[in-house]
Amino acid sequence: MIDLAGAIDLHVHSAPDVYPRSVDDDELVAEAAAAGMSGLLLKSHHTLTADRATLAGKRAGDVSVHGGLVLNRTVGGLNPVAVETAVAFGARQIWMPTIHAAHCLRVAAVPFVRAEAEHGREGIDVLDETGGLTEDALAVLEIVRDADIALGTGHLDPVESLTLLEAARDLGLRRLVVTHPLMTFTRFTHDQMRAAAALGARLEFCALSCIPEWHDAVETAVTAAAIGAVGAEHCVLASDGGQDWNEHPARMLLGFARALEGEGVPVPALRTMLRDNPARVLGLA
Repeated sequence: MIDLAGAIDLHVHSAPDVYPRSVDDDELVAEAAAAGMSGLLLKSHHTLTADRATLAGKRAGDVSVHGGLVLNRTVGGLNPVAVETAVAFGARQIWMPTIHAAHCLRVAAVPFVRAEAEHGREGIDVLDETGGLTEDALAVLEIVRDADIALGTGHLDPVESLTLLEAARDLGLRRLVVTHPLMTFTRFTHDQMRAAAALGARLEFCALSCIPEWHDAVETAVTAAAIGAVGAEHCVLASDGGQDWNEHPARMLLGFARALEGEGVPVPALRTMLRDNPARVLGLA
C-alpha cells in the first residue's frame, strides 16, 4: 500500500491567507513531517510565499519548504519586477494568473472566483490580439528560464496554456507544470494533456479535483484514466489542499494516492508522481 514517504506536495494552501485555511504553515509542516513527507510548496493566490517558506523551513526538520508567486492583480499581474523579486526571495515556481485570469473570471462558478468577478476585477490575458504571448508574459518567461525554476499554467484556458507551454519550450524553460488539468475551469482533454507532455510539461493532478464537495468534481477513476493516457512519467500528484472545510492536506494527499491505487495505478507509478517528479520540478533531483 502506498504511503507518503519522501512525497513532495507541489500545491498546498495554508494560513495566513485571505481565504479561511485549515492549517497554518507550522501545522502544515508538522503534519507533513509526521507523514514522512520530504517537501512542500506553499501557494497563495494573493501574495509571495517564498519568504514565509524560508521561515517555516527553519522549523521543519527534515521537510524542505518552498514558495512561489501567482501573477494575479494583487502583485501587479504579469509583472516582471515582481517575478524578479520573487526569484531573489528564493521562489521555486511562478504561476500564471489564477483567480484573476480572464478565462477563470469568465467561466469559473466557484464562489470565491465569482466574488472576484463581482468586484469587477479586470481579467488578465497572457495572449495578445494576434494570439501570441504579450510582451510582459514573454518577459516573465525569460526571468523564469534564467532562474531555472518552475512555471505553472495557473487558471488559463487549455488552449492558452498550450500556447504558453510552446513558447516556454522554445525559450528553453525546463520545469513546466500544467496546474490541475482536471479542475472544472482548466479541464484538458487527453489529447491536450498529451500535447502538453510532448512540450515537456508535467500534469499536476490534485486531490481537490476529486473531492465530492468540490464544485463539479471528477471521480478518482477519471484521474486514473488521465494518468494512463499520458503516462505517470509526465505527471505529479498534489493536494491543492488547505480549505477549512476539507481534510488536512497530508491526509488529502494520502487518501488521493490510495484511491488511485485502488483504481489500478501501480505503487511504483504513484511513487514517481509523489516523490520523483515533484523533486525534478523543484530542481531537487
